[in-house]
Amino acid sequence: MKTWIVLGIMAVLGLVSSGNAQVCSVGHTRSQRPLVLEQQSYANQILTRMSELATLSASGVYSQTQRMALNNEFHAWKSEMDRFGAEPRLHATSRTRDFLDDVVDADFLGLASATILGSTIEESQRLSREALDAVNIALSQLSVCLAGSWDRLEIVGEPNGGDCAGGYDRRDRVTVLVHMLRAVAKIRALADIARDSAFGVYGVTQRTVRQFELEYTREEVEILGESFVPRVSRRTRHFLRTVIDPIFLNTLEARVDGENVYKSQQHALAALASFKDARRTGLFCLVSGS
Repeated sequence: MKTWIVLGIMAVLGLVSSGNAQVCSVGHTRSQRPLVLEQQSYANQILTRMSELATLSASGVYSQTQRMALNNEFHAWKSEMDRFGAEPRLHATSRTRDFLDDVVDADFLGLASATILGSTIEESQRLSREALDAVNIALSQLSVCLAGSWDRLEIVGEPNGGDCAGGYDRRDRVTVLVHMLRAVAKIRALADIARDSAFGVYGVTQRTVRQFELEYTREEVEILGESFVPRVSRRTRHFLRTVIDPIFLNTLEARVDGENVYKSQQHALAALASFKDARRTGLFCLVSGS
């Protein structure tokens, strides 16, 4: 499932040039990607209806009175976009809630001044065409932001760099030990998946299935790092969040599939090496990070 998400991001990025793309707020928590994509589905429905209304108004077959009704609905959907973006989401992290509040917003998407009604039919048609362009750009921008803004904030230090995100407090050593050993166990499971794909007899389709397993397990690593740990210091919590993370561990790009068996094996060998290095990094930070 996650492979199509990546392909979707690549396709959307082709629609929006770097010159037109906006900074997508603070980004959302990667482990809440399914929630964010669910929100995107309704936001896309709103924008699609606004696009339909702009198309109808631009067609030239409606009177000004009829266009007034279309325009009223157009602005009602714009208001619904703002309401939906700001509604409370009980199961979202504060970062994800702030992100959705910022991004699912008519002003952020460049639609604040969009209208499909002018003083004459000709002006209404012109404004409708401009609104249609703005809505289409908003659709692309929303897809880029909601599907692609999951990079973690405040990553500190480099893997095997020696500082391990500033370390943790020694009084929290038992808690850190438990969490880090869980993370190392999941990394070992990732290495097993990569090893099977690198040296096994799987076909391309079977390796695709193994890629899904790899992505699911890698996501579990991040969820473990993001899980709230009670009764530890802020320094220790920051250490766990930073170190137990695919970005810090340099495993975010690891994969075991490819367009053919040879490419799949090459990717799997590289992934296996990265997981072995990540395991060493985790153990190193556990031992030396206090």
